[in-house]
Amino acid sequence: MNAVWQKVWPEVVWDFRGFDAIPRQEDLRHEIAELANSARLSAEEEDAINVDNIAELIQSHTDDLSAEDLVEQQQELAAREEVEEESPIPKATTLADLMAVVQSGLDFIDVVLARDGNANRSFKVRTAVQALLGPYEESLWQKRAKGKQMNITKFFISSDATSLTLARTGCQACQECLPIIYLTSLT
Repeated sequence: MNAVWQKVWPEVVWDFRGFDAIPRQEDLRHEIAELANSARLSAEEEDAINVDNIAELIQSHTDDLSAEDLVEQQQELAAREEVEEESPIPKATTLADLMAVVQSGLDFIDVVLARDGNANRSFKVRTAVQALLGPYEESLWQKRAKGKQMNITKFFISSDATSLTLARTGCQACQECLPIIYLTSLT
């Protein structure tokens, strides 16, 4: 298959010649230890990770899990799940809550502008508070827009009203009104 594509589109042909040689485990352990120590910027010499630590870690994964270790892991997992279950469920933010948050932020800006004698500092505070209020104002705008959404039935017109409209305009067979005439004739 590659022979055909080599002639048609040589840039996409992958010329696989085999895998690279596998490095020795000792070299890999040494490289892992160096990477781990370089990531720990404040590591002191006695806390440094060495090749023996890496070998011990690898060996620990091949050992069978004892019953005590398994029970301990299950208890830790159960404790984590309890903490997750106890964490409070965030309540839905209502329109009134959003309005109160935004109004409080705007009131704060008004107080800062009125009482702070340093115009530069008060301008920075106003800009920062307005930026922080942005997500709340967006949520408020979305909730207000959602509340104003019209019901789909408002867009439907009864067949009697459609017939009356056609009769009043006097349109019987122009090209623009043919779909409307067809729809009214179906009812």
